[in-house]
Order: sequence, then C-alpha cells, then structure tokens
Amino acid sequence: STFSWQNMADEMSSDGYECVLVDLPDFGYSTRETKDMEIVDREELVKQLMLGIAPAEEWIIAGHSMGGGVAINLAIEMPVKALLLYCPCPQNEFPQWAKGICTSTAMEFAMNVFFKYFTKITPLVRMVIYAATNDWDFAKSYDVSGVTAPVQYNGFGAGMCEMMYNVRPTDMANTDKITCPVLLCQAEKDIILTGSIKAQVNDAFPNAEKYTVANGGHQCIENRATELSEVTTDFLN
Repeated sequence: STFSWQNMADEMSSDGYECVLVDLPDFGYSTRETKDMEIVDREELVKQLMLGIAPAEEWIIAGHSMGGGVAINLAIEMPVKALLLYCPCPQNEFPQWAKGICTSTAMEFAMNVFFKYFTKITPLVRMVIYAATNDWDFAKSYDVSGVTAPVQYNGFGAGMCEMMYNVRPTDMANTDKITCPVLLCQAEKDIILTGSIKAQVNDAFPNAEKYTVANGGHQCIENRATELSEVTTDFLN
C-alpha cells in the first residue's frame, strides 16, 4: 500500500525525485476483488497509470515484497529507466485444487472477521511490526492505524483470498529481457522470505547491483528508509 512507501517517498522526494505511490487492488483503500468482478491484472492497471503520466522510458519503477513481482513483470514488458527491488517476493501460479478452499464463503468470512477484529489488538499489531522490521523501538512508536484502518475496511480479508488466486505469476523465466539497470536490496533478518526465494531472485538478476540491509527485516523500506534512499540515490546517480 502507499502507507508502507511513505518514508521512502519522503526521502526520495527530498532528493528531487517525483514519487507516485499506488494502492494495488485489495491493498490500502483500493478496490477489493470479488467473485463477481472482471479482474484486470495489476500490471495492466499500473502500466496504464504510468503511460497516462509520462512515457515508459522516463519511469524508474520500484517494488517491495509482492509488489516486486509486479515491478519485475512491468520491467519485462516496458522500456523503463531502472528497476528497484526491495525484498521482492515473486508470485507463483496458485494451485487449481486450492481455489475452492481459498475462495469459499466460509474462508472469506473468517478472513474478514480476523482482519476486522484481531487488528484492533494494538499490542498484537506491534508484535507483527516488530517481526516485519526487526526493530522494537520502531514498532513501539509505529502509527498502527496506518496498517489497521485499511485492513478493517470493506472486506479486506475476502479480497486477499480472491487476490491470491487472481494475481498474475511473476515471469521469472524471462528476466533476461530486462535491459535496464537493476538494484536488488535484501534484508538480513527477513523472516517473510525463505532462503530459496532470495536465491531464486538473486540468480534471476546476476548483473544487478545488490545490497543487504544488515539486521533489517522484511519491511525495511519503512524503518530503514534513510539508508535505502541513500543506496538508491547512489545507484541512480
């Protein structure tokens, strides 16, 4: 969501970059996907947004976590100026056999209830923030409403269930078609991404400039924004 990018955007904006932040479908306050909806790929939505603002080759595209998979797909399809990946998590094809379970009425109801009510337990949310950042001081002072308000809004849990099945897989077999410079940042204490996922991404981008956030967690774009913005600015320069 846009909220998780705000610290990085503030830093990069102060360095002279114009930053456009988006809530992807089902995240932040964007549309929640439903069974009755005609799904448009995230890549197509972002692509049309980008082209409506500036030519593709003028864009530097950044992706974090699941958004990294979207950014990779876009860089394969469009002549972007540079690709910035922060703890990227490529999407895999969702198993056909699991669709009925994941998108069942009972599962979607349960997920709506979970996110609407369990996220009201502030100490629990702070523990999640700590796990995602490996930074207890940051977690203690974190504005949890920036995370909890959107996920309590308008069927977030059901949207997540639909999203898991509808999201376009990341085209990791064609990353060699990306010709722009690539910055790949991983976090040393990332407990969200497995070692195999990190290895898959590293292998897919052998020529990328790589940076490891020492003692950083998966959400390092938030609590380590100053550090990462300096790394990013140096790379772009």
